[in-house]
Amino acid sequence: MRSGARHDWVNQMTSRQKQKGYRYEKKTEEYLNCICGVTAKRSLASGAYGKYSKELDGDVQAEIYKCTYKVESKARQKDFPKWMEQAFSQAEIVFFWKPRSEPVVAMPFDVFKKLLESKDDDVAGLID
Repeated sequence: MRSGARHDWVNQMTSRQKQKGYRYEKKTEEYLNCICGVTAKRSLASGAYGKYSKELDGDVQAEIYKCTYKVESKARQKDFPKWMEQAFSQAEIVFFWKPRSEPVVAMPFDVFKKLLESKDDDVAGLID
């Protein structure tokens, strides 16, 4: 194999990964923009400039109730781990705990959308 041929294969692989990333970032932006009260925009270069400024981190910037949030978009072809699937079969919102850390909260998109579109002032107050 020529050394250039291997280099071309690596470039194609990187290019495919970048294309996949872009597709899912764009899809994330579109999903967020369909929620009433949310404005989302894909970040410049997928947040690659975050090393220069924390404001440039994240794949998508979303304004929700006048606060801006950084959103990361991750895509997997494999199934989620069984324990994660089991947790979502039992509840709509799942807290993932790590010792001495704040929990990470995950939920299906429809639950997230319903939560944000709720007209209840208490919910809006929680997000501020």
